[in-house]
Amino acid sequence: MAKRKESQIKVTRHFSAGGAVFRKNHNFREWLLIKPKGTKRWQLPKGKIDRGEKSADTAVREIFEETGVRACVVEKIEDIKYFFVQDGERIFKVVTFYLMKSTDDKDTKIEKQWEDEIEEAVWIAESEALKRLSFKSEKEILRKGINTLGEVG
Repeated sequence: MAKRKESQIKVTRHFSAGGAVFRKNHNFREWLLIKPKGTKRWQLPKGKIDRGEKSADTAVREIFEETGVRACVVEKIEDIKYFFVQDGERIFKVVTFYLMKSTDDKDTKIEKQWEDEIEEAVWIAESEALKRLSFKSEKEILRKGINTLGEVG
């Protein structure tokens, strides 16, 4: 029986955490979105989990590093998993998303900490945030966050 030589594809695993961050502005909610440098994509803030760090702590840290916004975790929404190719390498990524509430005053300005990574960060109304997000999976994360919070009142 002839042996068939199969090429093995190296897969690297990446683990990240981020948040659907909201604040209440008068009688409506606004959500925090970012646009990474060099892209036209709008997305939820997230970043790599450091060794020994808990995913919820990563989400809090990354939101602050990317936007200057201080936030606390309300609850875990879910993990999203996907593959992508970067520099010829196949990456399997797991992102843990949390529903998070801004602990800053509603008038606090966004101050990007990583100017070389983030082109823009904005607070945006719920209906517009759902339209502007680039990824279907992140739109679903935001919908779940909105449903968890229910009606503002």
